[in-house]
Amino acid sequence: MLRPRSFDQIVSSWPRCFCSSATLSWIDRSNSGLNSNNCQSRDDGHPSPPELVTKEESYLMLKQVRYLGIDVSKEKLAVVFGGHYRQFANSKEGHRGLIAWIKKESAKLQVDLQVVCEATGGYQLALCLALQEAGIGVTISNPARIRYFGRSEGRLAKNDPIDAALIERFANARRPPADAPLCREQIALREMVNHRRQLVESLKVLRVQHQQVLSGAVAEQIEDSMVLVQRQLERVEQEIEQMIEANALWKRKLEVLTATKGVGLRTAVMLLVGMPELGTLNRGQCAALAGVAPYDDDSGKFEGRRFIQGGRAEVRSALYMAALSAVRFNPVLKATYERLREAKKPAKLALTAVMRKLLIYLNSQLKKASHACPRAALRLIHNRPASAGCENGPARAPSRRSSRTKRIKAIVGKSRFAAVPGSESP
Repeated sequence: MLRPRSFDQIVSSWPRCFCSSATLSWIDRSNSGLNSNNCQSRDDGHPSPPELVTKEESYLMLKQVRYLGIDVSKEKLAVVFGGHYRQFANSKEGHRGLIAWIKKESAKLQVDLQVVCEATGGYQLALCLALQEAGIGVTISNPARIRYFGRSEGRLAKNDPIDAALIERFANARRPPADAPLCREQIALREMVNHRRQLVESLKVLRVQHQQVLSGAVAEQIEDSMVLVQRQLERVEQEIEQMIEANALWKRKLEVLTATKGVGLRTAVMLLVGMPELGTLNRGQCAALAGVAPYDDDSGKFEGRRFIQGGRAEVRSALYMAALSAVRFNPVLKATYERLREAKKPAKLALTAVMRKLLIYLNSQLKKASHACPRAALRLIHNRPASAGCENGPARAPSRRSSRTKRIKAIVGKSRFAAVPGSESP
């Protein structure tokens, strides 16, 4: 049986040619803060053993990755690397200048530079696409995590150079891995869905205004505007359908999602756009990402009520409408809702539980579909078009689990594997 090796044993086993002076100094600083009485918190929030090193950490040590922080705004990029501040324009020319400077610094220091920035409402997308196409690693971090990191340092001042320096210190402390490459097709589909939602909101506003105006001339102009918005809305919906039809992977995922009672076309499209990671997560991850995971609120003898927080609001809104339909027409989810209501649980709590159960089931169904088509499993995060061999549906190759089950059935008999009443899926 293999025993876990300590930090010093792992470092001592590395060849000296892999460990430069900068690497060994970083290892000494990291090892000085670890002992048998404390645990280092990982990025996923769970404590890791103090004397073990993960594969990602050892890989970063060997590869000599250094971070630079970029504070992205509408017109400029504030860059801090090694405590030095630089500024570039947030345009194509500025991106080319930044990439040339990063490659020059990387060649001079003989290290790989990785960019860390915040999600700033879309202003960072063009920059991240240009960096990834140039072969530079990028991490788009949650702004809340960086803000709380600054509060832990007692930082109160705020401007672009200070924010960029804060992002650099956060990256050096947390050492986040590079994100998966962004997909231009996925971004285009998301923008199209967001445009459709804006048109729907505009149509609602026009309808309310049409009910309140008294002037006939104004009413006619509002009616003309409503007709134009309605035509544009129909055209956008057709383009969304054409984009999904042109992508074999999206089309397959849409078929899997809409096969469940309660999940319609709009909900499925929102899940495709809002949660492209669906099908690659576990139960807790997909619930927390959508904002339907219950969190504790206990302290000492005080036992507070469980609550949901964070997550992606647009996905949660789509799941709420799907849950309203599922508690009426889906027998499994209807039974779950009625059981919670009979236990005197509030209606919104029962609906949230149905949303969570529905999302976990959809995640498992997409995971099964990806296992049936292994090539599609590698593209679930990137949402790249499927290659030949997976366009005509999932392959029929048996999975490892099904093969093991068949062997057990041959030994024990099929009677013990009969379907249990009441165990049907949603």
